[in-house]
Amino acid sequence: MHRATYSMRNGLWNGMRWLLLIISFFASPLMWSQLQFIPNQGQWEEEVKFMTPVAGGRIWSNAQGLRFELFNAAFFQSLHPGTTASNAPQGHVFDCVWKDALPHSEWRGEKHFPFYHQYFLGNQKGKTWVYESGSLLQVYPGIDVHWGSVTQNLKYDWRVQPGADPSQIKMEWDPKVNVNLQEGDLIVQSRTGTIIEKKPYAFQWIHNKIVPVECKYVLHQNTVTFEIGAYDAQYELIIDPEIIFSTYIGSTSSTFGFTASNDAAGNLISGATVFGQNYPTTPGAFSVNFNTTAGNIYDLAITKFSADGTALLYSTFIGGEAQETPHSIVVD
Repeated sequence: MHRATYSMRNGLWNGMRWLLLIISFFASPLMWSQLQFIPNQGQWEEEVKFMTPVAGGRIWSNAQGLRFELFNAAFFQSLHPGTTASNAPQGHVFDCVWKDALPHSEWRGEKHFPFYHQYFLGNQKGKTWVYESGSLLQVYPGIDVHWGSVTQNLKYDWRVQPGADPSQIKMEWDPKVNVNLQEGDLIVQSRTGTIIEKKPYAFQWIHNKIVPVECKYVLHQNTVTFEIGAYDAQYELIIDPEIIFSTYIGSTSSTFGFTASNDAAGNLISGATVFGQNYPTTPGAFSVNFNTTAGNIYDLAITKFSADGTALLYSTFIGGEAQETPHSIVVD
């Protein structure tokens, strides 16, 4: 069982409402590598569009912004028997408001998972499908926001329709957090941790080709806008803040990424499930061969990249006679 408390007004949450939410989580033994986007079907205040659980908390959206509800893992770990009490803050709740956004954007989910959430409100009950991705339509006139995830990192992009004005996009961060720019990245420091939005990549799809467009963040106090270079207003413009880590591994076998971590040198380590031999391995790896035992469908693969994601340092299969998937990677 799970309790959630939210009331929103004028783009900001400012009240409390207790409800009871019963969640049925898994329809298969595999861990889901994507974030889950749960639309509001009446289980929350009317203004809520969707909620997504993230590592260490939850993110809520209404038509005019986001609410971050983040918890301090060290504090809750200290509550376990045999551990030392922590003076760290329990959590931090703060907002990012889309200034002057339209009040009635519409959520549209895309490709739901094979399970749903069921909820009870007094004598009423209902259910909602859980989606892998989705869009908020018409956040600004002619501008949508698309939501998804990559290796459990929240991913979004602004989609500016032909003729729409990208200067409408204004993201005002809560004064309870510190916001600054570092080498083009947006750094948001809260009491429980840091959110990093990599410098944005903007582009257009013209005549079946990707045409890059110059783009960067502009920060004035706690309000963030985009400075856009020359582009063709006859075509859709996509403003896509670059994810913290993304690269092509070059596998021609089906591959599903499940987990990622980094070591003390900043090298990036990923864990994936691979459905065949055609996954790149490196000399001296623990195993360079996919397990071809009869009945084996997939193996686990561990891959290490350089800190900037440009070099493959190490890659190996790991697999016994059955199927394996990586639950999580932790570097000590």
